[in-house]
Amino acid sequence: MKSNFMFILLTEKFTKMWSNQDLRKALIHFKPMLLDLYHSATGKIAKKILFNASDKLLKCVIYVLYNIAVGNISLDKTLYPKLYKSKRASYLSKKLGSKSKLKKILKYPRKKQVDCLGHFSSQFPILLKKLLDHSFSQKSNELEKK
Repeated sequence: MKSNFMFILLTEKFTKMWSNQDLRKALIHFKPMLLDLYHSATGKIAKKILFNASDKLLKCVIYVLYNIAVGNISLDKTLYPKLYKSKRASYLSKKLGSKSKLKKILKYPRKKQVDCLGHFSSQFPILLKKLLDHSFSQKSNELEKK
């Protein structure tokens, strides 16, 4: 099953829209890299991770940000003030607020995609918290039991 997904993931065109299932599979596949983005302490570390990322990981991060902008992935309400104070919430909705804007970003060259995602480099811990925090609590509970 996983090898079939990887074949589809590696052979599809970048402009093809992912379904929610495709996004879920990509999140599972790229979880270690997304965790690195989540744990990035500074914007420079996040930019370095994005610069070294594969094209598919960039696409996955773009889709995650799109789903956050549209409201399919909710944010932790306690972190709203930090996001609005940094003025990234308006930038997120401006850049990724609709499918046409998403398709436009997916057609960008790699350097421009990395630059676009670089605007959120210091905000990845806030943006990915709700998505990835549950897995951290499970890991920490397992470590505490040992």
